[in-house]
Amino acid sequence: MAKPDPAIYHVAAERLGVEPPECIFVGDGADGELAGAAAVGMTVFRTTEHNDTDPSWCGPAFAALDDLPAMIREPCPATDSLRPLK
Repeated sequence: MAKPDPAIYHVAAERLGVEPPECIFVGDGADGELAGAAAVGMTVFRTTEHNDTDPSWCGPAFAALDDLPAMIREPCPATDSLRPLK
């Protein structure tokens, strides 16, 4: 089991004791991870801080990890590839 297999995201959420829509996934886009996390309903953010492997990602992105807390507090637009936190 590996990214972007939906099972890995379900297992991660289960081990945290939450449902996937309650999770935030942050990644650089390697191996289709962003689409995989979004497919199970996680809120997804792309980081470009260390590596930008998926510049085609249409969801929110940030360049410095310090930017993430503010982005989490702001509502995210719902799209087919991104679900906002409830």
